Formats: sequence, structure tokens, C-alpha cells
Amino acid sequence: MGLKKEDNVVLMLRDGNLVLQKSDKVAKKLEKEFEHIQIMSESSLKKIWSNKKDDIWNEYLKE
Repeated sequence: MGLKKEDNVVLMLRDGNLVLQKSDKVAKKLEKEFEHIQIMSESSLKKIWSNKKDDIWNEYLKE
């Protein structure tokens, strides 16, 4: 596995087996697994933030 003394690891249960993996490897897997959620969230929020009806607040928020 190439583990060093200072490496962080994750111990998890998968299909009744204990699995030990380096934490950076697990983080990369999770990042890739949830990538589509981030893309969908950004797309949805862009629609909300680009709402022209909300631009009226800019008049009241001027300093």
C-alpha cells in the first residue's frame, strides 16, 4: 500500500469487509463521485442569482 508513518488512513466497512485506504485517495474518489452535484448546484444557483426581478434591491442597498 505504500503507507508511511505520517499518512492518514480511512478504515471502512464494505460488503462485510474492513477496507483500509489512504485518506487522500478516498477524498479524490468522493470528489469525483459528487462532481455532478456541484455542477447541478452551480447551474441552479446561477438561475436564482441572475434573476432580474431581484435587481430592484440594488437601489436600496446603495451606500
